[in-house]
Amino acid sequence: MPLSQTRRTLIPAPDRDKAVGNALPHDSAAWQIQGKANYIDDLPEPSGLLHMAPGYAVQGASGPIVALDLNDVRSAPGVVA
Repeated sequence: MPLSQTRRTLIPAPDRDKAVGNALPHDSAAWQIQGKANYIDDLPEPSGLLHMAPGYAVQGASGPIVALDLNDVRSAPGVVA
């Protein structure tokens, strides 16, 4: 659909007398000041969670990579391949 035919939805601006120059509480403010807010580090990891570690080329290497021998990586403890 061409951009000229897309629909636009306008969100009404808050009442300027109430918003400008005033601190407005956000949804989780009450939970945070009471110490009851949930943070990502507070949540348990799901069972079976896997982590990833990217590999990078050796600094100073140049030219195209034509092959990678990942056998040692795959046989390392904890690696799921």
